[in-house]
Amino acid sequence: MKVEIHNGCFGYRGKLLFDHLNLKVPENKVLTILGANGVGKTTLLRCLMGFLPWKEGETLLNGAPFHSYSHKEVWSHISYVPQAKQSSFSYRVIDTVVMGLNASSSLFSTPSKEDYEKAQAALEWLGLADLAERNCDRVSGGQLQMVLIARALVSDPEVLILDEPESNLDMANQLRVLDVIERIADKGDTTCIINTHFPNNALRISDDTLFLGSNGKQLMGPTKSVINEDTIKEFYHVRSYMVPVTPISNKLRIVFPYQTEQIPAEL
Repeated sequence: MKVEIHNGCFGYRGKLLFDHLNLKVPENKVLTILGANGVGKTTLLRCLMGFLPWKEGETLLNGAPFHSYSHKEVWSHISYVPQAKQSSFSYRVIDTVVMGLNASSSLFSTPSKEDYEKAQAALEWLGLADLAERNCDRVSGGQLQMVLIARALVSDPEVLILDEPESNLDMANQLRVLDVIERIADKGDTTCIINTHFPNNALRISDDTLFLGSNGKQLMGPTKSVINEDTIKEFYHVRSYMVPVTPISNKLRIVFPYQTEQIPAEL
């Protein structure tokens, strides 16, 4: 499914976050969104999904306005993975994943055997089968993040939106999440939109990258073109080196920050 934002404008209390933002995410491609804290990365996702109304502009799905779809139609196409926080609920992991099928179920329906089979298959695909009977308040933050991804994938979405899926995770769990996103992208049937704080992760997983800055500043293009030392300095106020490395398959550029820029007073 192709996702577009046409002339999107939004702000809070006179503070402009997006000014006539235009973007297109082609079918089955991966877009990463980068930017410093407070520039509106999560807000952009909330506007895109209709949780917040655009002040101007609109979201388009396959060329049709977002509001032309019913709630059920939207969430039969799209799955959303919020930032994981330690769960205070004692739902079983398998039940939490089954909840990802709610968009295609009636309000008072009971999950079927087939629903649980789909949930189990999603857990197995992610290597989480051993957690199925555990309660969500008894798993780690990294495990909970993977469970939320399983919940999003169980409905076979055409669009997968993830809000900082690797934040607050240790290095091993960050790599697990990135591996999963790469596997989803390699299947070639899902469009992915991902907020991240990590330019290196964007270089690894995405086709295109959108930089968001203060006062509506934005820059979008092919990831390996727009992530460079100049854009890191412009949007993060950090000086960095871009270093080519050679993993098993191909060359990859890695960002090494080394100095924080003095941020001008007007920012």
